[in-house]
Amino acid sequence: MALVTPVVEADGPVDYLRWMQPTVERLRVVRLERLPLGTRYREVVRRVREVTSLPEFAGCEVVADATGVGMPVVGMLQDAGLKASIVPVTITSGGSARRDGGVWHVPRRDLLGKAGGGVRAGAIAAAGAVGTGGAVAGGDCGGAGGFWSRRRA
Repeated sequence: MALVTPVVEADGPVDYLRWMQPTVERLRVVRLERLPLGTRYREVVRRVREVTSLPEFAGCEVVADATGVGMPVVGMLQDAGLKASIVPVTITSGGSARRDGGVWHVPRRDLLGKAGGGVRAGAIAAAGAVGTGGAVAGGDCGGAGGFWSRRRA
């Protein structure tokens, strides 16, 4: 589970001629948590509800991997009474991202390429502390592990 929030940061010196400072939008990772492999879906939903109930994540969006068996888990999240909206995403081999019936269909290459490129370019940055779940390594976040939560601006 990764919780990110959009931030706008200064990106260079102030331009006194136009009286403005260049800025850049980034996603700041504010919490990372890996649930143990084999965690039951009910426990995953309970943990997502627990984290999204914290005041600092009020009104966030939970982006859940709906690929394969993930859609029933999305249903469980929707029925759990979260204080967050659920955004289901299906990872595909298609050519472009599209939204169909409330579900985003995103090509794997876009998802992984943009995330990796964002980290390398500094558009995605980790905040100080990592959540209690321990370090999160790279790799597939399929099924129950594929949750991202983003604070709404």
